[in-house]
Amino acid sequence: MFYLAASLLLAGNYIAFFADAEPMVAAFFKVLPIVILILWACRQAANRPLLIAALCLGGCGDVILALGYFIPGLVAFLIGHCLYITLWLSSPTKMRWAIALPMLVLLAISVWLIVPGSGDLQIPVAAYLLVIFVMAILACRSTLVNNWGLLGVYSFLVSDFILAWHQFIAPLGYSVLAIMVTYYLAQSLITLSVIQTTTTTTTTKTTTKTTIKQSYL
Repeated sequence: MFYLAASLLLAGNYIAFFADAEPMVAAFFKVLPIVILILWACRQAANRPLLIAALCLGGCGDVILALGYFIPGLVAFLIGHCLYITLWLSSPTKMRWAIALPMLVLLAISVWLIVPGSGDLQIPVAAYLLVIFVMAILACRSTLVNNWGLLGVYSFLVSDFILAWHQFIAPLGYSVLAIMVTYYLAQSLITLSVIQTTTTTTTTKTTTKTTIKQSYL
């Protein structure tokens, strides 16, 4: 849990001291928590390269947005969500509809409220909303997403909803705080979930192989 604690500590450091700094400085401190998560994933889930790649795209998106480039940052996150989608599809299980249905309701609300207010960006915003909600719903049928992961996915949806509302509908007080807290929480909990489920699966396979070998002795 050292990596998780370090990432959250650096996230708090950015939010408290560097969120309003000069763009280059803000970008550096903004991406540090994600760098820690990438190192954690490389150490504990090296057999999940899609997780590592998705985190890398998230880190790129963080830097690009901090430097003031909205659309390129949006594209980086969109590709990252596509990688998460591919990761969830690699380990399917039964759909958890009780968790997925509220996401569909939130999607309808987002399309109804956010897209019309996004002006000339309606198409890219609608595309992004579609992709992130597909990512979230497919997370509800993946063995790689435990309860921590589901909380992380919901945090991602909340973070992006607040960002979109602040960007296109009306400015919100403490928006940076709300967006970044939920965003860092999302990436951290998703990473934790994939590492935990991957470790559990590996341990189970090892135990099974050992049992089979012993049965032939």
